[in-house]
Amino acid sequence: MIDAPPAVPTRRTFEIANDPTRISSLVEEILEELELMAIGDDSLQMKVTLALGEALANALYHGNLELESSLMDNEMEPYYELAEKRLAKQPYASRIIRLEVNQHLDRIQFVVQDEGPGFDITCLPDPTDDDNLERFNGRGLFLIRNLMDQVVFSAKGNQIAMTKWHSSDSS
Repeated sequence: MIDAPPAVPTRRTFEIANDPTRISSLVEEILEELELMAIGDDSLQMKVTLALGEALANALYHGNLELESSLMDNEMEPYYELAEKRLAKQPYASRIIRLEVNQHLDRIQFVVQDEGPGFDITCLPDPTDDDNLERFNGRGLFLIRNLMDQVVFSAKGNQIAMTKWHSSDSS
């Protein structure tokens, strides 16, 4: 059993199909690794896995399946019905999500990339605006930005790099 972060940086890469159950399994696997390697405390581990789960869900639903957040404005059922249809339809069905996990002595970084067309990050509604407080959409990225120490999007908008430092003063 490993009880400390690795002495040298490590990098793991995963490719996962468009399968919501695989996302939750992968997040659980990452959490178990963080616990085994004694990376951060329970709070840091929770923040990292919550942000990772949100990023992977965004890659699946908004990236690979190209579902608009506005479909969730009134009720969730139409959103998930369309997701089910697209999971079985090309080009959506064959797309994958790539996850790269980079472990360093002082930080952990996750890079999540989908095969969708991307989006313009500057066009997202402000989730703290009074008009948006009751809406479901936009909360995932808001959570990610508040849970991680650094968040960077690719120019195309189909990749997110999230970094969390191990030190207690940044968590």
